[in-house]
Amino acid sequence: MEKYIKYNELLEKPEYEFMNDNKIQKGLLYLCLGGSISYGTNTPESDTDIRGIMMNPACEIIGRTADTGQVEDRATDTVIYTLQKAFKLFSECNPNTIEMLNVNPEHIIHMTKHGKRVLSIKDFFLSKLAIPKFGGFARQQMSKLEHAVLANGGDVDKRLAMCKVALEHSMDCFKIEHAKYDMNFEFNEIMDEITGEKTLGLTMNIKDVPLRAVKQSLAVITNIYNDYTKVYKEFSKKKIDGRLSKHMMHTYRLLTSGAELASTGKFNTYRGGEEHDLLVKIRRGDYLTADGKNVIPEFWDLVHEAQEKFDYAAKHTVLKDEYNKEIVEGTLMEIQLDYLTGKFDTTEI
Repeated sequence: MEKYIKYNELLEKPEYEFMNDNKIQKGLLYLCLGGSISYGTNTPESDTDIRGIMMNPACEIIGRTADTGQVEDRATDTVIYTLQKAFKLFSECNPNTIEMLNVNPEHIIHMTKHGKRVLSIKDFFLSKLAIPKFGGFARQQMSKLEHAVLANGGDVDKRLAMCKVALEHSMDCFKIEHAKYDMNFEFNEIMDEITGEKTLGLTMNIKDVPLRAVKQSLAVITNIYNDYTKVYKEFSKKKIDGRLSKHMMHTYRLLTSGAELASTGKFNTYRGGEEHDLLVKIRRGDYLTADGKNVIPEFWDLVHEAQEKFDYAAKHTVLKDEYNKEIVEGTLMEIQLDYLTGKFDTTEI
């Protein structure tokens, strides 16, 4: 299958001159397209995101030098992770990096035999940890969407309602994590007698709970409250044209791809079939009001349905409790040993 971008052509472009750095050229394993192109939701205005993996220098593998982590060029939206950091993120089921291992063949820019070795164990990185990671990333996109809606003229009632939902969801998760303690949180709209403004009030019932846990719960509540007040004011000043549909698309995509992963144990970065067509419609603004400033009810119905499928898949997941440490760690050491003994080859295959 024809490549979307060829590696030698990429290096000839002036904006990618940084990739000719000796450290990258000596250690590059793998390079692919990321972002909207890899999802199949790109538009003519979409950026070309590039993601890759490179070897850590010898001093970082066997010496005391800290892991570089990554090489990033914001002008071209390029991020190349070191092998050590990539394996850490893969085993943590970080959605942005799991996507790198599961792109369509035509979206692979550069592949070496060691890059192919990494891709051959992609399923061994997966575990139940993917469920909260994908769910959390979807919640982040939803939060950005909600802020964009509010910045486009949402009123106080809408902002408080969104904040209440976010608080209730977060504290439900908090209670699950601290199930051994007797805690209950209830949020309601009240009138602040000092400011005279409508706000949210908290009723908290606790018994024999360590102050440490109480402090943590209040910190979570405070952060979310700030997110819907102070951050809202700053967000309102920013240009948000085109952001609504993008956040909408990512919210839906993360829920559907996360549900697929949880229920099948497999992941596909490119979203095909009917889902692809729906994501394209969301991205181009079909689920926005005529003025482009608000979301139509049908989209919230889609998200609600996707969330229910995600929750069901999470409850009945086929994913294992932990990633396969033996295969993952063994592969990492094999590749590092080849690099240190001169058997590493950056030749494209």
